[in-house]
Amino acid sequence: MTRLRSIVVKELKEILANRYSVLVSAALSLFFGVMFAIQATGRGSPIPQQMPIFLLSSIVGLFISYTFASQLFYREKLSGTIETLLCSPISLRTLWAGKVIAVVLPASLLALAASLVTIVIGAVRTGHVTIPSGPVICHILLVVPLFNATLAGLFGFAQMLLGMRENRLIGILFFIPLFAALYGFGLGPAGHATYGWSSFLILGAIAVALLGLVGVLSRFLSRERIVTTLP
Repeated sequence: MTRLRSIVVKELKEILANRYSVLVSAALSLFFGVMFAIQATGRGSPIPQQMPIFLLSSIVGLFISYTFASQLFYREKLSGTIETLLCSPISLRTLWAGKVIAVVLPASLLALAASLVTIVIGAVRTGHVTIPSGPVICHILLVVPLFNATLAGLFGFAQMLLGMRENRLIGILFFIPLFAALYGFGLGPAGHATYGWSSFLILGAIAVALLGLVGVLSRFLSRERIVTTLP
């Protein structure tokens, strides 16, 4: 546990040290939170309590997770600094888990911030404060971090296991759908959808199952495999 905590602290410091990445991620969260609020209140009506804020928080969280995971896994492998960590007594699973947790913490906070921005801007535009329903709040606080961990874990697993050319291809395959989702999602039919406890339980179960699957995949990591894929 002490080693895991040390890895998390180290990786968090590395994320925060890259001020450009942090500022861009925060700006994106703010931008899409404002944009979503403007869409939701376009006709001057209050934001529906059951509006898909959960969709906004999920997509923002996944996109930020991708950004930070790229920084911790791909760039570290590209620079060769991961070789130093491979020589330490820390197990690969602990190293992988520490990086994933370090990604999830800021990504989930920024996803929460985007949702809060949407609520505040909506209140300013309409004069009515909308409090999300219980299932939506639980989704943002519990399900979003689980999905963030799943994506970061899967992306990190692929980055550590595959070669640099394959990693660049995977990065593109991750980036394009997430970025398109950020720009393409709107209210539409989803604006009238409801998100109840059944939806929360189903998505939560899916997130836990996927995270467990990624955890099992992490057992296939090996120091020898990682070394052979270094540039």
